[in-house]
Amino acid sequence: MAFLSGFRSSLLRVPEDELTCVLQAAKSEFPTIKLPSVYVSPAIDSPVALGCLRPIIVLPQSLCHGLSVEELTGILIHEVANIYHRDQAVGLLQRCM
Repeated sequence: MAFLSGFRSSLLRVPEDELTCVLQAAKSEFPTIKLPSVYVSPAIDSPVALGCLRPIIVLPQSLCHGLSVEELTGILIHEVANIYHRDQAVGLLQRCM
């Protein structure tokens, strides 16, 4: 539990106005879902979608500065696809069995 508490405190929310064009591209791919909030964290090495009820996308802090708009768009579309397909819930069920 201490890790999760420390991880949550390391998350920094990315303002939506900084990602407007990227989020619009993701929204055009998945028009029926509400887009998740995007955060950055120094504690992870690769992008991840977290949560089942109110999912979020967490990007590594080191990754955010070196990406082009196209690369960031591709990453966010991939993570939104994971949320759309409910991959987090499936993973949780697989660990329970």
